[in-house]
Parts: sequence; structure tokens; C-alpha cells
Amino acid sequence: MNRYKKSTKILLISLGITLIVIIVMTVLFMVLNHSDTNHSDITFNLDYNGVLTVSGKGKTDDYDHQNNQSPFTEQAKKSIYKVIIKDGISSVGSSFFADCPNLISVSLPDSVTEIGNSAFENCYALTEINIPDNVSVIGDHAFAYCRTLGKIHIPDKVTEISDYTFYNCVSLSQLTIPDSVTAIGNEAFRKCSSLTELNIPDSVAKTGDYTFSECSGIKTLTVPKSLTEISPDCFSMCDRLETVVISNGVVKIGNFAFSKCTKLEKISIPDSVAHIGIWAFYNCDNLTDITLPSSITDIDSYAFYGCTSIETLTIPESVRHIGEYAFSGWDFSQTLFLPNSESQWDSQWYSGSRATLKRESKNN
Repeated sequence: MNRYKKSTKILLISLGITLIVIIVMTVLFMVLNHSDTNHSDITFNLDYNGVLTVSGKGKTDDYDHQNNQSPFTEQAKKSIYKVIIKDGISSVGSSFFADCPNLISVSLPDSVTEIGNSAFENCYALTEINIPDNVSVIGDHAFAYCRTLGKIHIPDKVTEISDYTFYNCVSLSQLTIPDSVTAIGNEAFRKCSSLTELNIPDSVAKTGDYTFSECSGIKTLTVPKSLTEISPDCFSMCDRLETVVISNGVVKIGNFAFSKCTKLEKISIPDSVAHIGIWAFYNCDNLTDITLPSSITDIDSYAFYGCTSIETLTIPESVRHIGEYAFSGWDFSQTLFLPNSESQWDSQWYSGSRATLKRESKNN
């Protein structure tokens, strides 16, 4: 009887071991069976610790994230914890590692020069990745929703940060934008709420819509002289932003540029600025320190809507146009000093406002 029990126990253990081997081999097969079909010399190997090694030469394939294309099955994605790409691979293809929810660490070789669109999108657990200095292209959505990624190195060869590249990287706290970058795309850093310092180099000539919107950790900001236009919603909803310095060279403050920056107290506008867009300072209800320079010609509709803490504001003689409801929400305790001419102002420019209007100069 004891011998029977012993035999049964040995049999069960053997079956258990066999089952584990089958599961491991199945996972390996799932990865290896979805190799880079256009490049037979690029191979994958996933070990039992969840370490995926990619070896070979040349570029990996691109996949369409929107159509759920991937080199791996859904089960294989969940089994990957670490990625090691060997020297010889020159690119991480579009959506190649997208939706790997347990991926923590990525090691890239110096041979990699390009990171494709959505390459690591939705890798929620990714905390560590080295981007080699040879990388010159980082595609749109490349690291979107990498919510635990705390720091990133952008190489000097990168000239453009694409749309949504670091969108919703809520743990990103260490960032250096190199002087090589000339353009930053739409929502590239939107919702990077752990960023407390932001240095935009003088090389940047263009930003997109919502580029730094909802970066709620930033308190001070300098807009470089190279950026002639602050793009729409560029810094909107940065609700801890207190002080802004706009460098001489900026010509336009775009639509909604600082809207809902509810802690903004001081902004320095240089003589180069000619145009303030619609809703530019909407609901900046703590803004107290602002002076409009004599270069201003256009103040668009709702530009200062809800700026209820400004005690006095002088509209310079240079202003040719003010749009409707530009100062809506102002009350009797606030004073607007007007120029001598209002010839091209919208008939509703003062609508919704109770501010006191004075014609004489504030200094008289």
C-alpha cells in the first residue's frame, strides 16, 4: 500500500514537472513562432525568467498598433519582464513592444538608431531604458502611457520630439531636452505631472498643441526666444505654474496657451509680442502681475476671461483690435486703463465685465 502511494506521488510530481515544461515551452513557442517574418536572421528567445533576447542584424518589422498587430501573442506579451536587444539590431520597429504590461527593463545596444512609433506604448511597468547616443529618431507615441518611467535620456542626435512621445508618463521627473531639438510635437509631454523643472532650449522653434499641458508639477517656466509662437494650449492646465518669463523674440501667445493655470501669479511679456490669442489666460484667477507692452496689436476674444485678481491693466495705444468678452468676469474692484482710440475693437469687447474703465494713464 505504501509502495502504491509512493508510486502515485512520484507520478504526480512527474506530471507536474511535465506540465511546467509544457507551459514554458508553449510560451517560448508563442514568441519564436511570431518571429520577425521579413527578417529571418532576427530571432527571439524568451527564458523562464521572462527575459526576452532579440538577436540578429538590421531593422525589425513595423506593426500597426491601431489594428492590434504585434510580433507576439497576448500571452507572450504578459510573460516579458525584461528585454535585451543585442548589437546588430538597428531599430525598434513601430509597436514592437507595445502593450507589454509587465515589461520593466529594456537594454538597447549602440547599433540602434531609431525607435519607432508606439514602440513601447502602454508598457505600464517600464521603469528603466537606456537610449543610445546614436538614436536620431524617436517616433510618435513611442513611450505613451509608460506610467512608471521616471527618467529618460534624449540623445543629441534627436532633432524632433514627435506627437504624444511621452504622453501620460506621469512618473517622469528627470528630463533634459538637448540643444539639437528644434520641434516638439502635439501633446508630446502632456500629463507628465511629475516634472518639476522644464528647460526648453533656445534651439526649439516650434511646439505643438497641448505640448506641455497638464504638467502640474512645474512652478516656473522660461519660454525661449527661438519660439516665435507659443502654440495653442501649450501650457494649459499647468495648475501649479506660478511664474512665466517669455523671452524677447516671441511674437504670439496662442489660443488657450495658459488657460486654467490657476496658480499663475506673474508673467513677463516682452516688447516682441504682438498677438494674444483667444482664451489665452482664461481662468488664471491668481494672476496679479502682468504688463502689456506697446508692441501688442491684437487681443482676441476671451483672452483674459476670469482673471479676477488683476487690480489694474493698461491697454496700450498700439492695440488695434480687442475681441468679444476679452475681459469677461472682471468686477468693480478691477480697473482697465484705455487708450485714446478704440476704432477696431469688437462692440462686445467689454461684455460680461464690470471692471472700472478709465481713459487717463495709470501713472497720471
